Amino acid sequence: MDSLKPTRVTSHIVGDRRIFLKREDENPTGTHKDRRSQEILKEAEGTDDLLVLLTAGNAGYSLGRMAWNTRHRVMSIVDHGMSKYVKDCLSRNSIVRELPLAHKWDTNTIVGNGYQSVRECVRNVTDGYAHAYRRIVRELFVMEKDVIIAPVGSGELFLGLHEGLEQYGGNTELIGVTVAHPKSKADKLTAPWTPYRKIIEEICKEPRRRLHVISEEEVEECVRLIPKDVPMEPSAAVIFAGLPLVKDPYAWIVGINTGKPLYARS
Repeated sequence: MDSLKPTRVTSHIVGDRRIFLKREDENPTGTHKDRRSQEILKEAEGTDDLLVLLTAGNAGYSLGRMAWNTRHRVMSIVDHGMSKYVKDCLSRNSIVRELPLAHKWDTNTIVGNGYQSVRECVRNVTDGYAHAYRRIVRELFVMEKDVIIAPVGSGELFLGLHEGLEQYGGNTELIGVTVAHPKSKADKLTAPWTPYRKIIEEICKEPRRRLHVISEEEVEECVRLIPKDVPMEPSAAVIFAGLPLVKDPYAWIVGINTGKPLYARS
């Protein structure tokens, strides 16, 4: 499988601050999740495994699209309250199975719901791919950056960025932004089943690491701040809520645009 090309960084004025956006919307399926999908498919190469994952939408969409011309089928396990539109998008390239995901499900439950026949091998790919996002930091290595702001859903991206900063050095601050409301407009950020929550809490005890939780009113304001020339879904736009946390007016700020809306993808 060909490696993903590095995504661009573009400069924008948002409110009264300049922010450099890492354009993960320019990945093949329009989302940063393509990075984890590529790692999954490399790992599963040479097998006929059914790839099963819990998803709020983007991970399942990305993996389904990228696995389309491979030997692998994909099953996206979603919350039964997910919008019909998102489920329809997922069903174009994967099997969709619904569960009540308000509670944490263990791996055996995930895998058990993936079986189509007793002869089929099932691979749970819900988590364990934070390392795929270290490359984002590597691609930013030559650029001056004081702060990176990223959305936090499951926390896998935040963890990967943290690991990347640890690996590639520097004193860059990392700010994660997430939502308080379980039915947020930023719907890709609600992941009650995530195994990363405690890890993120521990990381945020370290200097220059923090998690900022915002209200639905703040989500709406972030959506209004989306630059007109950048395709960005609400779950990515929450990064703009992190700008007021940066007190240095001269700080170089990089925001991770995790992806465009599903309706804007081919």
